[in-house]
Order: sequence, then structure tokens, then C-alpha cells
Amino acid sequence: MQKAKINYFKDRTIYYTTFPIRNMADKGGWDFNLKPVFCIAILDFEFHSVNRKKTDHISYVELKDQYCQRFYDKLNYIFIEMPKFKKTESELTTHFDKWLYFLKHLEDFDTIPEILNEPVFMDALSKAEKANYNEKQMMEYERSLMNYWDATAMIKTAFDDGRAEGKIEDKKETLCRQMSRKFQMNSGDIEIINKCEDVTNLDDALDEFVFADSKEVVLDKLG
Repeated sequence: MQKAKINYFKDRTIYYTTFPIRNMADKGGWDFNLKPVFCIAILDFEFHSVNRKKTDHISYVELKDQYCQRFYDKLNYIFIEMPKFKKTESELTTHFDKWLYFLKHLEDFDTIPEILNEPVFMDALSKAEKANYNEKQMMEYERSLMNYWDATAMIKTAFDDGRAEGKIEDKKETLCRQMSRKFQMNSGDIEIINKCEDVTNLDDALDEFVFADSKEVVLDKLG
């Protein structure tokens, strides 16, 4: 993004695109096969080119030969001149239009316009607001975020504990039911099962039950 017009803007743009190109060079055996590079410049000023319509707010630039045939398709420049984007809220037809409108009028928003009431724009607005926080506001935001994380962690812990407890009770109920069908069980045997709070021991007892010849063998697995 470029807020103000500067000297040698084209030169700077070309210079910046050399960095990703040079970074593609492998230190080992490399055959010079490059990946496409796109330079997208969002400009807060008008960037005039030869034979361009004054109303065009987007310029697509690529390398061509003297016959206007594309010479190289892996290096592309896209310049978006925000002052030339004149669409009103009612004229926004594409998602790209919405993004340009959002970027151009972001500083003027008190609330997000209805046409931009989408998660992606709400998230972008939230990030923009946080980027402008002063030190005190950032500390308050981080404190509220910590409180939220703590509350979320406590709720999740309580949920996980309840779910684990539910599993244990299910296993106890299953073991009691199966043992009563296979063996002569008394109140003391049932009490041993109900006192067990170790899910691993309950799993071991259920596994042992399948081939057990006596209830004592199974109950011994409960610790």
C-alpha cells in the first residue's frame, strides 16, 4: 500500500519485485525455473499511464514485445488507484468491489455497513481497530482476552470432567449388568464395582470378563 505519490515510483516497484525473484534461487542445482510473481499496489493517489482512460481504477501491467504479444507471463503488476474508485454502497456488485469500498472508507466507519456484514469484513474491521489501539487500550484488550481464555478453559475443563465421569458411570453400569448375568453377584460385589473410579481398571475388568471363569478374577482388576 502506498499512501502518497513519490519520485521514481515505477523504479521502486520494479526493485521490490526483484527480491522474491532472487529468493527463488536454490543454492544447489537450479535450472532457473521461476514461480510467478505478482506485485499488487494499492495507491492512495492517481497513477497515470499512456493511453489509459481517466476512469480506470485498475491497471494490469505485463511484459510484451513490439507486436503487443505477451513476452513473459510470470511477472505481473496490478495497480489499484483508490481515488478513482467512485462506486457507492448501492453500486457494489462483486466481492472485489466490496473490498475496495471497505479499504477506501474504513476510516469513516462508525459501524460496518449492512452490505459488508460478512465475517471476513467484520474480522478485518476488528484487526484494523486493534492496530490503532494506544498502549492503555492494548493492555485493556489483552486483559479482557486473558479473562476470556480463562473462562473458556474453565468451562472446557468442567465439560471434559463431566464427560469422563459419564464414561466411568457407563462402564460401571455395563460391568454390573454383564457380571450379574454370568455370575452370582451380591451387594458387596456391586459395591466394589461402584467404588472404582479408575477408567483403566474398569476397561481391564471388562476385557477380563469375556473369558473369566470366576467373578473374583474380574473384581481383582478393579484394584
